[in-house]
Amino acid sequence: MTIRNHSVVISAALTAAVAGSTFAADTSGDQLEEVMVTATRVERPLSTIPNTVTVIGAVELERQLAIHNDISTVLGNLIPSFSPSRQKMTNAGESLRGRKPLYMIDGVPQSSPLREGGRDGHIIDPAVLGRVEVLHGANAIHGLGASGGIINLITRKPTETFEQTFRADGVFQTEDAQESGDYGLVYSLSNSFGDLDVLGSLALRDSGIAYDANGDVIGADNTQGDTMDSRSLNAFFKTGYDWSDQRVELTFNRYDIEGNTDWISAPGNVAAGIPTSAVKGTIIGEGARNKVTNLSLSYTNEIFLGQDLRAQIYSQDLESTYGAEATPIATFQDPVYGPNLIDQSQNNSEKLGLKLTLNKEQTAGLPFNFVYGLDMLVDETWQSLIRTGRTWAPKSCYENYAPFLQTEFTGVDRLLVTAGVRHEEARLEVGDFTTLASAGRRFVKGGEPKFSETLYNLGAAYRLTDGWRAFANYAEAFS
Repeated sequence: MTIRNHSVVISAALTAAVAGSTFAADTSGDQLEEVMVTATRVERPLSTIPNTVTVIGAVELERQLAIHNDISTVLGNLIPSFSPSRQKMTNAGESLRGRKPLYMIDGVPQSSPLREGGRDGHIIDPAVLGRVEVLHGANAIHGLGASGGIINLITRKPTETFEQTFRADGVFQTEDAQESGDYGLVYSLSNSFGDLDVLGSLALRDSGIAYDANGDVIGADNTQGDTMDSRSLNAFFKTGYDWSDQRVELTFNRYDIEGNTDWISAPGNVAAGIPTSAVKGTIIGEGARNKVTNLSLSYTNEIFLGQDLRAQIYSQDLESTYGAEATPIATFQDPVYGPNLIDQSQNNSEKLGLKLTLNKEQTAGLPFNFVYGLDMLVDETWQSLIRTGRTWAPKSCYENYAPFLQTEFTGVDRLLVTAGVRHEEARLEVGDFTTLASAGRRFVKGGEPKFSETLYNLGAAYRLTDGWRAFANYAEAFS
């Protein structure tokens, strides 16, 4: 069976090689520091990449987050091709170049394409981020789900000397300082002990309600989830050890965000010109929440058989709980539980993966660089109804492996030509299951369909001057 859902992008552009694609660049000296990008599997200068890439540095992140502690809002403010954020727990309607992007944390995929839950934008507290790299347009560099591009959230690095920071921040609106208050506490500790370095961080945040320009409370989304009237906790830990051009690094992050359930939605009236708002009240059941746990172990060796080796093993667990509707949902009704049943759904995803990348430059003295490797992924996803313990969408297991090869030609001064191929082999296992009562309690036979596809990319970048480059590229993606 073939993977049917393709995305193809053909683009050409003339852009500033450094400052035009980078926010918060240091211009204090005579020359701008060359910006390096890692979202393309190996570290490369931004000026040599035949694609539109945006790098949001630490300084600009701090400036933006002083206004709103939301990654989607930052992306919407700084990237024209990213749709404006709804500032909700769900990122439904948010897109990059009109399509869904693949979110990653330090190269670990966060999206759940088997059962799209719309929670990709709330997976980590921005306080632990060092920068954000956005690779625009469809591509298959990191596999499934990047039909709109890649958003790689890169966490901070441990410092070389002892550093301890404590930060408290607060924002409120004049309409109601008590209810609109958005308060955060962040503590971090970092140090190096010879070849060993350590970084730990704990971030707490409590967000109040928000008002529009007319002084009215903005409508609350109790079902899909809201970032206003919510609280979050982020625990982050990173440690690494260096020796002989090699490094091993362990990274852990746990992020929980949950609605406070103190405000409920007040429907508006389009005909009367009354917008949806929110009023004080208590919702039914549990508040909408997102719980994300990431763990990764990486190893780099810059002299492995004359190549640069990068290997990463990772896991990601995601629980996305959706709030109950005040009016019983017809889909969830079951006579066994009586009339007017109120239930809540929860999307669950467990991922385990391996990423292996090798980089060989100037092979046999020729002007060719080769980047090749293998990706492997096992993704188990299911959706349950947590108040009654029923299964809504059965557990699906997606197994995938994908070898890839990327070549670069550097034989002409100022010109870089790239070409690549990636072959996807996948199997989707779905067990037998019985539908909900509202769908007739029908028995559905499971199956194990297999998929395969080969995807290609081709590009060229020409450096016109030290500050400008022209590029064109063709790339394919799948979802």
